[in-house]
Amino acid sequence: MNKRLALGVIVGSLSLGACGTTSTSSSATTASSAPKASSTAAPQVVDVTIHNFAFSPSTITVAAGGEIKVTNNDTVIHTFTATNNSFNTGNILPGQTVTVKVGSSSSGITENALCTIHQYMTATVHVVAA
Repeated sequence: MNKRLALGVIVGSLSLGACGTTSTSSSATTASSAPKASSTAAPQVVDVTIHNFAFSPSTITVAAGGEIKVTNNDTVIHTFTATNNSFNTGNILPGQTVTVKVGSSSSGITENALCTIHQYMTATVHVVAA
């Protein structure tokens, strides 16, 4: 009797495992297909907010020739400046929004940005083909 019970448990487990694998595999394929299609184009305009002495988001992707719109929600002046000086907002007053253009020939470049006043404030900008 115990051998029959053990055999039934093993067969049942194998059957359930096979069902779960087929179901999971199918939904995983569907889920991974959708993002690839929607992630092909980088945005032309990316919003960055400064708050509590930090850039948010701290990593952005923008199309070559696109724009980065930076809003200062802090109570002090900040900048958003590429370390290679390819873009620079200049001083952004509290409550002010400044837009900088990314060069159209910058495709494929990853650039670090910082606040030149508070240099511990950093961000990463990925520039991709439009």
